[in-house]
Amino acid sequence: MSTDLTIPVPDDVMKRLQEMAAREYRTPAMQALWLIEHSLFARSGRPPADPEAARALAVALRELHARAGAPSSRKLAAEIGDMSHTTVAAAFRGHPVPTWDITERVVKGLGGDVEHFRRLWVAVRAGADD
Repeated sequence: MSTDLTIPVPDDVMKRLQEMAAREYRTPAMQALWLIEHSLFARSGRPPADPEAARALAVALRELHARAGAPSSRKLAAEIGDMSHTTVAAAFRGHPVPTWDITERVVKGLGGDVEHFRRLWVAVRAGADD
């Protein structure tokens, strides 16, 4: 059984999403997953957070993770405590944008500069309508 899924997204939004996916992910499969997630979010009617700021936060979290020796999401979640490994992995993906509590705990768990990441996170949230 085959199920077709059509998500109407304005052309200008799709073009920007495709450009961002191509910059961020190297494989077509990862680009496709990223596009699906972000297209669904764009379709939800909620104004998205600043996509460039969200990308910068996700990239910075992944760089911090690499500098910290790239511990597994499970190991990091266990060290942080009271957080699932899927939540940690989602924070590195950047979608959805993690809450400040999650961001702060991941950054502390990796030994990062909390104030630097707070500025990045605030920049993302400045584009959202809460």
